[in-house]
Amino acid sequence: MTQKEIAKLLNVSQPTVSMALNGSERISRELRDAVRKLADRSGYRPNLAGQLLRQGRSNVVGAVFPSLTNNFFAELFQELQNQLIPHGYLLYLVQLGADGELPAAAECLRRMQAAGVIAIGSAAESLLRLKEDGIALVLYGGDSRLELGVSQVLPDRYAAGREAVRHLLAAGRRRIAFLGMKNPQEPRCRAYLDVLAEAGLE
Repeated sequence: MTQKEIAKLLNVSQPTVSMALNGSERISRELRDAVRKLADRSGYRPNLAGQLLRQGRSNVVGAVFPSLTNNFFAELFQELQNQLIPHGYLLYLVQLGADGELPAAAECLRRMQAAGVIAIGSAAESLLRLKEDGIALVLYGGDSRLELGVSQVLPDRYAAGREAVRHLLAAGRRRIAFLGMKNPQEPRCRAYLDVLAEAGLE
């Protein structure tokens, strides 16, 4: 069954069916449910190749991360995948390895016509060419904003560090250790030292 046939049975337009199948909030919940139920019963499957051809993009989103043996990046990858799959996108891992590998991986993503790329900030320089090809680029992490004209998710590590140490102090803790590189310029270490100093503690 096609979208046109679903539209005819429900007495709505084909674009309405398309929006309903894509979960558009512009379509009422009742109609979205009716369209989905009819599509499920009839075994309807969207023509992905046709959609991608019309868009001029693949449904691949590249994730340029360090090894997924790192729990943080493994969880981030999984959550991104959970969010993307319902929208018809596949997450493709490009593992950060030797310096020469990333430009080759970026070229591969360009040839695949990736819909977008999510990468850690340190990979930015090798990936900027993708932006020139119209591929959406989102950078994650770092301690300062990168003025590169791309989207960047920049965690406030200093504020998070202050909140963590204040929480421990409020719980009555007075001997608080910081596990990590002792670098007073690193935001979390600086927050740790600042809050202890404010509290008059070593």
